[in-house]
Amino acid sequence: MKKSTKKEKKSPGKVSVVLRVFLTLVVVMVVGAFGYAYYTYKELAQAVNPDTLVNVVLVIEPEDTLSTVADYLKEIRLINNIEVFKLAARISNRTTFVTGYFMISAAMDCDEILAKITDPTQATTDQVAVNMSAGYGAKEIAAAIAEKCDVSVEAMYNIWRDEDYLENLSEKYWFISRDLNQEGVRFFLEGYLYPETTLFYKTAQPEAITNRILNNFDEKIEPLKSKIQSSSLSINEIITLASLVQYEAVNVEDMPRIAGVYMKRLDTDMPLQSEATICYVLSSSSGRDECKLKKNQAIESPYNTFKNTGLPIGPVLSPTLKAIEAVLDYEVGDYIYFMYDGEGNIHLARSYATQLANQEKYGN
Repeated sequence: MKKSTKKEKKSPGKVSVVLRVFLTLVVVMVVGAFGYAYYTYKELAQAVNPDTLVNVVLVIEPEDTLSTVADYLKEIRLINNIEVFKLAARISNRTTFVTGYFMISAAMDCDEILAKITDPTQATTDQVAVNMSAGYGAKEIAAAIAEKCDVSVEAMYNIWRDEDYLENLSEKYWFISRDLNQEGVRFFLEGYLYPETTLFYKTAQPEAITNRILNNFDEKIEPLKSKIQSSSLSINEIITLASLVQYEAVNVEDMPRIAGVYMKRLDTDMPLQSEATICYVLSSSSGRDECKLKKNQAIESPYNTFKNTGLPIGPVLSPTLKAIEAVLDYEVGDYIYFMYDGEGNIHLARSYATQLANQEKYGN
């Protein structure tokens, strides 16, 4: 019997079922991919830090584009993702920005940031932005202010050394004490001039400028008030120690560990030996290499933490909120030394012998 060479025809019903299943799978995959993409977009478009109280001055120049603004916002950690920010701008048709200064926060999501920098009523055009960077002391801050505002460095110095003005401030701000007026202190408000870019009227006078800076400081540390008041350290001791931590820390995450080292030294009546205090004695313009010299570390000064035990008589620069928080929540331990290697990694030691071994191993 001959085999049939005729191919069997597929049932139209079977073809239809297979096609429907295939199309259903495609639709499910597309919807799933779209859903995942949308979820990812929504996640990345959210605020970087919803709980922060820190505001940042964003300066938008006439030549700035969507790309330059997005790049800068990512650089200063105000957005999660550059491409998502650009997409949000295109979706909302907000790709052209207003020139001026804007107060932006990491607590704002992409849509909130875009709404602000495209709204002419939100732009500040009658003030100047003064960059007071982390690590600045009173001298650098005064110079930065004088460069942008119609005041002199000397005028800022004078008000920060004015005893009557300090008296008035102690009645207005809970964190300002008459105890700041100690013999040998260079500036009563050293450490309390919060270090971030701030807007001032160009014609503002020293008192108005200082009040704005102190208001900013007050806003930053108000959430820490109860913790500060329950601390074994006074507010000025906290700010003083935070200024040393700010100077010494290469990375923010190291701040609690460095604060812990200093607290251990304070508890054992061991000199803090912070080069920050020597740099302050020499002047803010001195290089760090000068602060390492033995002859400079022997200078007689109430700020010198190599010759004296305990804290210096006051802060040596303006610490950030992170440094202040590090002092309040320092890492408890037995370490009494620390050092950094060339890669920016911190190495702690419980003994001088281990510290010397670390210095030998990591080339410092």
